[in-house]
Amino acid sequence: MERNLYNFESVFKDFDSIFNTKFQSPKKKCSEIYTKLKEQYRELEDSFESYCNKAIAYLDYLEEEYRGDINAAKASIYLYCWLYDEELHKQKYNNNKINIYKMLLQEYKEIDRMSNIPHIFGNYLKNNIDENLKDLYHLYYKFDKFKNKKECESNYCKCAEECYDSYITYINNCNNPNNADFCNGLEEFRAQYNNYMSKNFTCDGDYKYLPSTKNFDISLILIPTIATLIITSMLFVLYKFTPLGSWMCPRSKHKYEMKENIGEQMYDTIHRSGINNNTLIKNPYTIAYHSMKHS
Repeated sequence: MERNLYNFESVFKDFDSIFNTKFQSPKKKCSEIYTKLKEQYRELEDSFESYCNKAIAYLDYLEEEYRGDINAAKASIYLYCWLYDEELHKQKYNNNKINIYKMLLQEYKEIDRMSNIPHIFGNYLKNNIDENLKDLYHLYYKFDKFKNKKECESNYCKCAEECYDSYITYINNCNNPNNADFCNGLEEFRAQYNNYMSKNFTCDGDYKYLPSTKNFDISLILIPTIATLIITSMLFVLYKFTPLGSWMCPRSKHKYEMKENIGEQMYDTIHRSGINNNTLIKNPYTIAYHSMKHS
């Protein structure tokens, strides 16, 4: 089930970005939710309420544009990435980040009692968001900020640079076969990033195109190939230049000796035959004499 979450490309095709102008001035629906959250998580700041209002507006949109459970789950993770970037990244929230978000989703049912998003989110992510999944979604989120010209550290081009740097870091883990789903997700992100950058790149820097994750799989091919060549070479040397060769193949040596003996015997036979023929050639009259004597 989690494997499908790594295919995040569909969210950008099917849903509006949270940076869309329709979400810029949300209705104030979060006052009661914020009060309940504050009772359980006293570390919440007043600034959280404004972000909560925007999150509620986006959840309303997801309910209206429902496109299946899996896409709703992906979009709710995307919303978490936005809320984390704006508020939940602060140190004071410690290990309560995901719990605060889950409670926000649960309390959203007080606004829309027919909402199924809290159940969907809990069904797909029972305990927590996997770190690889979180990294992939943050890549898309940074890229979303770049496309919508939102700032990263006071410069929107910094978002693209952060995407590039993070991507390069992540693909170093693609030698691990356990990360296959994650690396396939990275490859899909790379295709979308490179396609967009080829037409819309306006920043200075060397982060216009991302390299393929598949380039990092070359070691999986080279290592066994090189090992095979080394072992083959060692066996050849041992066979050719050490007693190990005769020990491994004694029958071959015996066959060689037999061939050598047979060759010598044939040589002796031919040699003797040659002598007899020469004798006959040198004494033709002997044959004639004996023939006439017995005629």
